[in-house]
Amino acid sequence: MFGFLFSLEEAYAGNLTVTTPWPVNVYVDGAYFPYNPGTLTVTLGQLQPGQHRVDVTDANNAVLGSTMVDVPPVGVAPLVYDGTFWMQQTVAPPVQYAQPVQYAQPVQYAQPVQYAQPAPAPAPGPTAMSGDSFEKLMAQIQAASFADGKLGVVRTSCARNHVTIDQLARMVSAMPYSAEQKGAVELCAQKVVDPENAFALSSAFSYPSDATEALRNF
Repeated sequence: MFGFLFSLEEAYAGNLTVTTPWPVNVYVDGAYFPYNPGTLTVTLGQLQPGQHRVDVTDANNAVLGSTMVDVPPVGVAPLVYDGTFWMQQTVAPPVQYAQPVQYAQPVQYAQPVQYAQPAPAPAPGPTAMSGDSFEKLMAQIQAASFADGKLGVVRTSCARNHVTIDQLARMVSAMPYSAEQKGAVELCAQKVVDPENAFALSSAFSYPSDATEALRNF
């Protein structure tokens, strides 16, 4: 359902304002009245009191509706078109008009703002060994008979897995000698997922000087 509203200004006889919900061609007494499609409104000059023909056509000049408007000397003569009929006593037959000259320039719209695409989320980093897997590793380290054997277990594990600083600290604590403690850090330093916590390794070493040397790997 759509409609056009035609009304006369109360102050002056013959003032006709045509308001439409979208751009159409408006004719009064056969004369085409151009207007800016952006306003969807055409205001005519004063008309003589009496009947005047109003036609509304689409862009191809197909008649959408026609009627005779009785303009009184004073007052308002409302006219409503709802797509099916005119609320007016006298209805004129439709007339086909030639394509009118287009006076109004098309409305220029600003280009839409181009927004930057959001940066892709960073790829997830490596995951440290699960608690169960690490406990099995610690059991293997404890079961190894010699220091070299314990360090060999650490070497094999860190070649395939990532660890946290806390996990590395437990492996260091399981080494019996300074050399193996520092060796465990050297083997696993590149596989630590939270190197920013490396300071927590200090308490795992037997000697502070060994801790200072081992922390240089981070």
